[in-house]
Amino acid sequence: MASGSQTQESKQPSPELPKQLPFDFLKKITNDFAEDRKISGSPFGTLYKGIVPDDGRVIAVKKLQENAPMPADKQFNKEVQNVMSLKHENIVEVVGFCSETQKKLVQFDKRYIQADITESLICYEYLPNGSLQENLFAQRFD
Repeated sequence: MASGSQTQESKQPSPELPKQLPFDFLKKITNDFAEDRKISGSPFGTLYKGIVPDDGRVIAVKKLQENAPMPADKQFNKEVQNVMSLKHENIVEVVGFCSETQKKLVQFDKRYIQADITESLICYEYLPNGSLQENLFAQRFD
């Protein structure tokens, strides 16, 4: 290597992968997905601010829509783990995920039935300065 040249070191994968988080934990840190913790929403899901009680660390928790097009549980877990291994200064880091199936009572055809509902969430590092879209397209009043 020539002297004076700079190399871009990529971040090493976190030794704690995979970081599968329980749904109840994510529910707790977002204050039960409270409206005042909502950061943004999209057709694919809603992004919430989560505060980890142990250390006060803030993370962004994206709760995917129940009808969002995505792969089955095992494939979802594998895909998220692959994304979690990507480390680059220009990519928001995925810090955890959740894919849990729970039985819930839902109304169907004027009756209540018990159905398996899968909750899928992805947790990202929290960026306090807002989203890329807000920063690129927000109107500036100078």
